[in-house]
Amino acid sequence: MEDSIRSGRPTMRPLAYVANTLAILVLCGMTALAAVVLATRLVAERTEPGAQAMFALAGLSLLVFGGSLLVIVRWLDPAGWRRGAGLAGGARGPVLQLTVGTTLVLLAINALAYRLIPGADALVQVPEEGILAMIVATVVIAPLVEEFVFRGFLQGRLATVLPGWAAIVLPAALFSLVHFDGGWLYPALVLPSGLALGWLRRRTGSIGPGIAVHAAFNAAAVAALLS
Repeated sequence: MEDSIRSGRPTMRPLAYVANTLAILVLCGMTALAAVVLATRLVAERTEPGAQAMFALAGLSLLVFGGSLLVIVRWLDPAGWRRGAGLAGGARGPVLQLTVGTTLVLLAINALAYRLIPGADALVQVPEEGILAMIVATVVIAPLVEEFVFRGFLQGRLATVLPGWAAIVLPAALFSLVHFDGGWLYPALVLPSGLALGWLRRRTGSIGPGIAVHAAFNAAAVAALLS
């Protein structure tokens, strides 16, 4: 059965289409970086940036990245951008069961990994301040923007020129790489989530369930961190 996130074959060659897709992401990343640099300078002129400012800047970078990507996507395909990004219509299949099931599986995998892998529990530390900013950035902004970017835009475009499994694996790999924190343990722990969210996007034809899973997963992680 043809994947529902396919919105028609592009006219350019597959490799050129993938390169074009990645170039769009780089452009959005540069825009977000410029916005964060400017905001950082403005904050530094008034006060010493603390944890709250850092989380606020992280949220700002995600919003600028997602907003600039949304502008580009709508400009490239005014008529079909919603379907291509997994935003058109309702999700298909037993959405509630898939959403809850995926969330529970990811939480179980994450709990097992943090229990069995030495040093995993020290990857994330509770900030002394800025807890509210951390919650907003990780539970609200990150799920919305990251699912739109990786499972909506990137997976949606790759699915038009690559096999379904590749359209899931490549965004998941990039998703894990952007969580690189100086070591490879954290990206490795993030990879299963990226694969599961990609599968859920393909299975339901929408990024809505993935946003819900992502938000629930991050909320559970924050709650465990603060407990």
